[in-house]
Amino acid sequence: MNNFIFEGGYAFFVWTSYAVSLIGLGLMATFTLNAYHKAKQALARLEGKE
Repeated sequence: MNNFIFEGGYAFFVWTSYAVSLIGLGLMATFTLNAYHKAKQALARLEGKE
């Protein structure tokens, strides 16, 4: 188990890479959903459904 956690001496780089990747994916999902909701509201406004 220690070999998995410490990654052969490269643990800082490996776990930092995982963290940066997860944060990036989370931000992309958040921005995408935000843009989707704004576009949906704009479409409803243009169609007169608001």
